[in-house]
Formats: sequence, C-alpha cells, structure tokens
Amino acid sequence: MIIKSKLSIERELEVLLVAYDYCVLGLRGERLAKHRHISSATAARRIQQAKQAGYIREAVLNIPPDELQSLYPYLYRADLMETVHNYIGREHLRNLIVVPSVSLEDSNQHTLTNKERVGRAAAVRLLNLFDKNTSQAIGISAGRTLAAMVDEIQQNSETIGEFNSPPKCFPIFGDLLLTPLHHRLYPLAAKYASSTLAAELAIAIGGAVDFHLNLSIPAYIPQGFIADANGDEVNQKIQTARSFVEAIPAYRMIFGKSQPNHERETEALITQVDTIITGIGGLENGHIMGWLSMVKDPVSTPHVDPIYAGPIYTDEERSQLESEGVVGHLCGTFITADQVDRFPEDSLVKTVNQRVLGTRPSDLQRCATRTRGKSSGGVILVADGAGKARAVASAISNRCITELICDSELAEELAKVKGIR
Repeated sequence: MIIKSKLSIERELEVLLVAYDYCVLGLRGERLAKHRHISSATAARRIQQAKQAGYIREAVLNIPPDELQSLYPYLYRADLMETVHNYIGREHLRNLIVVPSVSLEDSNQHTLTNKERVGRAAAVRLLNLFDKNTSQAIGISAGRTLAAMVDEIQQNSETIGEFNSPPKCFPIFGDLLLTPLHHRLYPLAAKYASSTLAAELAIAIGGAVDFHLNLSIPAYIPQGFIADANGDEVNQKIQTARSFVEAIPAYRMIFGKSQPNHERETEALITQVDTIITGIGGLENGHIMGWLSMVKDPVSTPHVDPIYAGPIYTDEERSQLESEGVVGHLCGTFITADQVDRFPEDSLVKTVNQRVLGTRPSDLQRCATRTRGKSSGGVILVADGAGKARAVASAISNRCITELICDSELAEELAKVKGIR
C-alpha cells in the first residue's frame, strides 16, 4: 500500500489544474504561472508532467471524468455558483456552472475569449453527459459560443464511448441567409449556423450520421417582406411565408405543421427532443442586440456577433420593443423580464414574434418539463456577458431551461437582477 504525502497530493492536484488551464483556458507561459500563483519554471514542469501523465494530448484535455469532477471547486466560481443556485433553487435550475470571465486587459493578450471559455466549459459538461448514454434526440441552436463548444467536443471525440442507440442531432434555429452577399462577414454565417453545428456534433459524438437535416430556411420573415402591406394584408403575407416554409421537408420533420393554439404535431422532432443546447440574445448598452439586431454595419460596431441577420423590424419598431420591456430573445423569440410568450394581442412584441420561424419558448418549456428529474440533458443554456443577465433571469423564472453554463460576468449581473448582491 502506497501512502502519499500531503506534498505529493498537492503536486498532483497542481498538475491537473495546470492541465486544465493549459487546454481549456488557453493559458501559456507567464500568464499561466500568474493565474496559478506559481513560478514560470514550476508551470513548465507541471505542463511536462501533465503531458507525461496523459492529461494533455496535442493541447486537448484528457483528464478522466471522475478526476475532472474533483477539480470543479478549483476551476469554477464556486462562490457565485453556490450563492446564485441556492437563491434560484435547484427545482428551477438543476445545474449551474460559472467560469471566471477574462478581464478586458487579459482579452488583449491572446488568451481565450469569454465565449470560448464558456463554450469549452459546456463541452466538458456535455462530454460527461454523453458518457451516461441517455440522450436520444439532441437539438442545437446557433452562435459563436456553441461553435466553440462543438469544436472542443470534436477534439475530445475519442473519449466518448459508443451509444447503445446513436442519438439524432438536428438544428432548431433557421439559417441567417439574409446576410448581404457582399458583406465580408457573410462566410461566417454558415460556420455558426444551427445546421452546421448539428452535423458536426453528430459526427463528433458518434450520433446517427445518416440522419442529417439541413434547416436551410431563414430564421425569421424579414420586415421588408411585409413593408408595403397593411392590416389583414400583413397577416396574409406572414401566413403565406409560413405555409411555404412548412412545406419544406426538413422544417416539417423538425417543427411540423402549424396547429391551433400554437400546439405542435406529436410526430415533430421538437416534441421528442430530450436535450436542447441553446444560447440567448440580450442587451448591449440598453439596446436589443445579437442575431436579430438592426445594426447596419457590425464590422465597426464592437461587441456585436459577426452575423448580420437582416432587419426583422424597423428602427421605430425596435424602439417600441424596448419600451415594451424586451430584454433579449430565446431562439429568435423576443422576451421580456417576466414573460416569454402570451403577450397582449395589441403588443408589438407579439406582432414581431409572429415573424419568427422555428423554435418557440413553449418548445423549451416542454423539453425542460419532460426531462426534469431525469438524467438526460434537458435545456442547457450556454451564454456569456452581463447584457444577457435579464434575459437569462426571465428564461429561468419561466421554466425554459434546465441548466445554465455562463461566465462570472453574467452570473454577477444575474445576482444583481435577482437582488442577491
């Protein structure tokens, strides 16, 4: 029997933590040493020891799941996780993971961005979830953070065991096909698209690769399509566009045909999904920003996702949406601080949301309800940034999500919104 000394145990822990910092946080050299409060020479030794132990393979984290879980108190903002989670209640939010945000100073030092950090933390969580072999139908939305997550899962695909029955991965958010062709950011729209991420995730986790759905429809009906219409003409045009989209086989298989009272056909995949992975849209300087923004030139506008989604509303409508209390969007559907659906008939929020195609908050609520108390994923929200805190708070209070993976900047703002600190 080998009895390890306290020094030996602490050294092994330090090796594991350095491996995590190296692979997941992307820290190197002096920055890693400073982050871990050790000398540069010690950091170099720990990296070498981690590689020799097999914890680092080609800069990819390879720590066994049980050992990785034992590191959680050292890796995440445990103080925020405990405080916020206790206040919200585990019956409302099954799991909360908070990763440290990178400071503005550090963000200029070629370290990972907050989106990449949160995306990688989400990948670690999902790798652990997939190892339990319980997910059968996985829906994934779009965006940069989810792209970082899928990329990390791809690099760690060798650690995923075989599923008894390969899960189906499918997109739940339409493509942003209205990006101007001449725009230098146009090629990035496909990279972060829901269809792309669903296909890449299926290959990475050994899903049903022969089951591939390409949701090549716009995420919404552009405002320009109804610009010259009035009254009943607007509703007729929206219904015409929706009927056209619902005739597309892939869309029909995922969402089904429109039913009375916004119900779904029972055969639709969105009613059978047991794991949904999504981001969320929020505010920037008090204004609606994100995938469905009205920003004309995202290149020169800081903090705006590099996807120009085209105008879903006019400038005047945007101001009115903000005055009606819109704090962000869930899969394109605008939400307020206390509501995610059932808005008044005369509200602009309801009018604009009728232009959105695809996933609705009720779909997220259905999945969250079905999987509550089960081992399958449920609705996993992956997000970063203080501007999304109010939208996240609304999603939690309206039972739209099961788990939240975010950065400390968002968690701290969420605590303020909830009146915790």
